[in-house]
Amino acid sequence: MNKEQIITLLDDNKKEVHFEVLAVVQYEKEHYAILLPYGQDDGVIILKIEENIDGSESYCVVEDEKILNEVFRLFND
Repeated sequence: MNKEQIITLLDDNKKEVHFEVLAVVQYEKEHYAILLPYGQDDGVIILKIEENIDGSESYCVVEDEKILNEVFRLFND
């Protein structure tokens, strides 16, 4: 990704949190965003990208350790 891309998501308390999108990785026909909390240097977050009926995107928590490990491995390759 050449240009820094920042997205804003809402946490559980409806507070805005900014993330830098490091990459989008495809794994088993699904897309996952590798996100870094904006202004930090470590601790990436992996969220599954789902397309809504209206064409917008939702970012969902991934609880499956195997998927998280595989997506992170692909990101590092």
